[in-house]
Amino acid sequence: MRSRYKALPETPLYCPQTVFNHWVEADTDEEVESVYDYLQRHQAFDNPEYVHLVELFDDDFIGPYNEQGFQRHIDAYLNPPPLRGW
Repeated sequence: MRSRYKALPETPLYCPQTVFNHWVEADTDEEVESVYDYLQRHQAFDNPEYVHLVELFDDDFIGPYNEQGFQRHIDAYLNPPPLRGW
């Protein structure tokens, strides 16, 4: 596993495009798993801005730019998760 994937858990949450680029450039299953762990550690799975990244790890990846992907984005914005710690 390359060093930038090893250091990923210690970094702050990147913008969605940067995280997507990490996923695309991952060469091994360990690197893909480190991106998944990174998103999970920062609770990005509940964040509407990262909903299209969450779909990358689904078994039935449908993509963010079709009818089902758009509907997931709409649902995420209309039904945001409760705020934590407030």
